[in-house]
Amino acid sequence: MADNYKEQLTQIFSGANISEQQIDEVINIVLEQQGSVGPELLLEEMINLLVVSGDSTLANNHDNNEEGAVGITVNDNGVGNLPNTDASRDKDPIDVWEHLKQMLPNADPNYLRNQARVLVNRPPGELAQFIENAIEKNDYPTMQDYLMTQELLEEFDLYIAKFNVTAYLKEVATPLETYLDPKRKALLSDESDPDDIEFALNFLQNHFLYQRRKEIEKVFLHFDRNLLKTCNKLKTWPKAFRHPRQAGKWKECKNTELLKEISFFKHEKAIRQFIKQKDEKYKHALEEARRHGLLQTCACCYDDELIPEECHFCKKGCTFCKNCVKTGAEYVIGREETRFPCLAECSSEFDYSTLQMVLDSKTLEGVWHRKQIEEITNADIDGLETCPFCYYRMIPNEGDKVFKCQNVDCMVESCRQCRHKSHIPLRCNEIEFDEDVRMRTFIENKMTESLLRHCWKCSKQFYKDSGCNKMTCHCGAKMCYICGAAINDYSHFGAGGCPLWTENLQELHLNRVMEGARAAKDELGITVDPDLLKFDPTRNVERDVI
Repeated sequence: MADNYKEQLTQIFSGANISEQQIDEVINIVLEQQGSVGPELLLEEMINLLVVSGDSTLANNHDNNEEGAVGITVNDNGVGNLPNTDASRDKDPIDVWEHLKQMLPNADPNYLRNQARVLVNRPPGELAQFIENAIEKNDYPTMQDYLMTQELLEEFDLYIAKFNVTAYLKEVATPLETYLDPKRKALLSDESDPDDIEFALNFLQNHFLYQRRKEIEKVFLHFDRNLLKTCNKLKTWPKAFRHPRQAGKWKECKNTELLKEISFFKHEKAIRQFIKQKDEKYKHALEEARRHGLLQTCACCYDDELIPEECHFCKKGCTFCKNCVKTGAEYVIGREETRFPCLAECSSEFDYSTLQMVLDSKTLEGVWHRKQIEEITNADIDGLETCPFCYYRMIPNEGDKVFKCQNVDCMVESCRQCRHKSHIPLRCNEIEFDEDVRMRTFIENKMTESLLRHCWKCSKQFYKDSGCNKMTCHCGAKMCYICGAAINDYSHFGAGGCPLWTENLQELHLNRVMEGARAAKDELGITVDPDLLKFDPTRNVERDVI
């Protein structure tokens, strides 16, 4: 693995003042602290450290502290410290990173870490300018993006990189029945996300390294992108090469179901063996419980062959099977309640330790969160505020104008005054919200309708900027521009009728537009309460029309 990174880094920094020793030591540093980070992120980390090192000589940071040696160290957070030279002696990327996280709490911490590495060597004014631009434009990667990426990495580890049968079976309870069902519909099709199709093909080409890529793709298409059928077919093929091809890079996959299916194919033998051993243990436990009279009966579905390990109890000791407790809990969760009553004729309930044994971690986390919110609400704490976009509650710091939600599924920054999304540096009265836009556009549409005339025959809209008031439509219909009446000749105009010519056409248009605006405001109730309209479209309308 290290050789692959070295080859890529050598190509990237060819011509730069970066020695082979520097590259080797950066690779060792990053690989030692890799954790569960994917290979592409590891490469990015190595590139960042080499960029920061610049023209400095990388020394051994463990034991070799020779006089004059200059080195890069990596702290527990994975941020590279610059060499202690005159240019950077008083600067620390860790401090810059912490400052950026404090100023931009909703930003992706990895993005801020990379920016800190760059800004630490720039004039102080650039740091302030970066923060000001980020707050004003709000165009940086968010904490939600970061958390989604981490979740994808965790799923990749669970199903691909660090497979564990026990953890897998918690997510896929019946893999053999699910994936070996001949009637099961293929997960991928022509309508599937192209990224999912690319990931599946990438997996096939990386797994079957003794087959040609094009041949693998042909089989994949032949089976209509049915991944398991493709795998089972390719397993029967003889090797096309004496030595395996070089594997490509893993692509990113956001499709959890696809990862589960790939994981089943790769580890089917281990899964079968684990299930077989589990079934044998269960049969033995069932025989022992039957022999000693220990079998229990579920008080809900009345299954009378529950071994002791299968039993779950309410606080008063009523006995239930796992499926009944799980189904009952999911019903309560669907009603957004936090009390889980006993399923029998009992006034008791299930405690959270029981729920932990029957619910998956994500569902349980949501239950805990809702319970905490309920308890905080009932405590009636002074200064407690709720996020306008979710149920998260907290006490903001005094003087904060923005409510920074810490719910990982929300993370929205909102204005504490108007309860809309944060609009810093603009004030509340400088922002148009949905209701403001609706009222303004309603008035603007009425103003436009008042300006335009309609043909009485074909309903075509029009207005004129010159000429007499006798109008002839493309359909041949004739009408008066002033009153809109259908006419045949000029007899409509003159004494007692509409004028043939309008001396001030712009004033006529202005009056119509303003009359339409007044009618719209009356309909919205704005005439009674002018403060309802934040941005009045009639402002400067005289200048625009005339």
